Amino acid sequence: MTSALQTHSSDSDVQGMEHSTPHSHVISTLAQRFATEAPALIDALVFDYQFARGAAPRHVQEALAYILAWPSVQVAPPSHADPDRPAQVCGGTAILLHDDAPFTSFARTVPAAVLSGCDRIVVNVAAEATATRALLERVCSQLPNVEIQAERSSTFLFRALTDADIRTVWAGGDAHLLAPFEALVESSGCQVFLESPGNDPIIVADGADIDAVARETARLAFRDGGLDPASPNRVYVLEALHDAFSTRVCAYAAAYEMAQYNDIACSVSPMRSREAREHIYELLDEAEQSGAVPAVGLIFRQFSGQTEPTLYPTVVVDCRATLRIVRERTRGPVLPLVPYSDTDALLKMLDDTAGPDGLVGAAVTLFGDAALQEPLSKRFSYLCGKGGPHASDTREARLAWGGGPASCRLLSGREGLERRYGPVDLMTFFSHAAPALVSDEQSLEASAHAAK
Repeated sequence: MTSALQTHSSDSDVQGMEHSTPHSHVISTLAQRFATEAPALIDALVFDYQFARGAAPRHVQEALAYILAWPSVQVAPPSHADPDRPAQVCGGTAILLHDDAPFTSFARTVPAAVLSGCDRIVVNVAAEATATRALLERVCSQLPNVEIQAERSSTFLFRALTDADIRTVWAGGDAHLLAPFEALVESSGCQVFLESPGNDPIIVADGADIDAVARETARLAFRDGGLDPASPNRVYVLEALHDAFSTRVCAYAAAYEMAQYNDIACSVSPMRSREAREHIYELLDEAEQSGAVPAVGLIFRQFSGQTEPTLYPTVVVDCRATLRIVRERTRGPVLPLVPYSDTDALLKMLDDTAGPDGLVGAAVTLFGDAALQEPLSKRFSYLCGKGGPHASDTREARLAWGGGPASCRLLSGREGLERRYGPVDLMTFFSHAAPALVSDEQSLEASAHAAK
């Protein structure tokens, strides 16, 4: 894995990136440093976050791919490009990395903030992740406006929202993360985006290759032990395919080698907390009482040296679409399979899980029946799989991934705190010019210009 990353860092993707702005050279340097530190970054994931040793290299490789993808993004012109309009200040931004995906959330947000021209970028890793903090400081050493911190999320968010230099905050975490800070968000004038873990589905429709799709489903759903917030977390299967598909996906789930998280053979990370484990127990109990069947897995094993036990990849078959195990994301390797009778039934099931913005999720992975592409594209931001514009986990789709239905932008409005649900364009978000940073004189000039 290390040699692959180092090779990647020396090929034309890193060395030959050309772009019209000086920021892209900084991104190129960032990618080179990230690749150079890859072996240490892998170790940091294992020891700071208890990532499974077998899953950590893929997480680092994916993060590097995201960094490399950024310079090809069309950079918007500065907000003050019009000489007749007053210059606006981008200001500083605070980024709270997602504990379940620290390096991919770093690679998706920090380059966007750099390319957007943020004059200060404060990045926070988990409070205990001291090795990760030191490594990211080295990776970002050529970015003079980037600060790496390691504080508890509540402390970091409070300081960010009370810092006059910070105008935007990006936070990766659970839906309730920002609840204690809503009044502070409103009074600060900051624009805040919460990217909550997704609950994105896989759809196995008529014409799908059962064995190939079952193998790909297990790979996507159990990545990093089901902890990756962008991994699919539920599967809808045409009734006629359900039994054959469940048999195959259970076989692939059972084939995962289970070991202590520092064993290179293990790619399933331990549970993150006792609360996450109790949540899974609760959802599984409800599912079983409703007739669903845990077909494989459901074994918690406490390996030596782990803070929490490891859950074996678990597949629950014959689930009803209304069950919480389908509607709520589990923070672990648990995959519910929901049979559906026809297209109308499938679309109703999906619509019943839509978020406040009307979208069912950020992304859907479709296998089979190309006729489903159009109705699914109206319900999801991204359509993945062979039938869609992207492969099931290409960097383009996942780079722009926008979280689950609870993901939203919070900002102070005329009638109090406003919530705007759904994904955001990261470049646009970080380049947001906050009125609080525009002088009174500039504000008057802008008003006069608008009145002309």
